[in-house]
Amino acid sequence: MVLQSPSRNQTAPTTLTSQRWQKGIWIIELAGCTTRNEAEALVGWEICIGEQDRPALNRDEFYCDQLVGLRVVDSHTSETLGKVVEVIPSVSADLLEVQRPGGERFLIPLLRVFVKEVDLSARFIRVDLPEGLTEITI
Repeated sequence: MVLQSPSRNQTAPTTLTSQRWQKGIWIIELAGCTTRNEAEALVGWEICIGEQDRPALNRDEFYCDQLVGLRVVDSHTSETLGKVVEVIPSVSADLLEVQRPGGERFLIPLLRVFVKEVDLSARFIRVDLPEGLTEITI
């Protein structure tokens, strides 16, 4: 397990020593982090685990980072709309940030109503989007 700074320019190996679910959030303890000040210094850092340490998922499940780099394909025309460049966490639904070949970017809510198929082995996501959604660029 590794901690990664918010700027992504620093990492620090660590070990999870304890965890518990309390009032809707995970409370964790990391090796070497014993005081409140040490914990507060880690606000914003991400906890990263290697792919080999991830729990196995069901056939129709995926980790968000596995979507980055996948082609996004229109389910009606088979046209490639772009590639996923980031998965943005959001309260109601994560968002796929998709970059068109020309560089413009647009967002797709990661919901079954829009995302019809994710094929990790073929490296594509098939989508059915409402008219005009791809024209709303960021």
